[in-house]
Amino acid sequence: MGRLTPLHVPVSGFLVHPIVAFCERPPELKLNPTEVDCICEAPLDHLLESSSVVWRLERRKGLELFIPYLTFEGWMIWGATAMMLSELFTILGWPGPPNPPPIEKLLLYSDTDALPEDRGTD
Repeated sequence: MGRLTPLHVPVSGFLVHPIVAFCERPPELKLNPTEVDCICEAPLDHLLESSSVVWRLERRKGLELFIPYLTFEGWMIWGATAMMLSELFTILGWPGPPNPPPIEKLLLYSDTDALPEDRGTD
């Protein structure tokens, strides 16, 4: 169907070239265990719901940042994956995630902390 904008991932140093495609039937996915821990298949219509977006306030390199996460059945989709999905959603007409809640409603996490329900990582 088309290409999205190439995205540099600083943590790995990779330049990802996302491609959007359509398949008549679900593809047979095979993981490379040295690159992928698991596969999360989330319905597009669920991810486009504003209720699937949660915000976390995190400290990164001395800065406090609001970071949006897409959620699905306990999975937290963030970072480069969320950025690529966000571009796709924008093309599909999604207005974007809702504004972050007031700071007093957020939990503060450090770079090494993980939420107990975190099952997916980027």
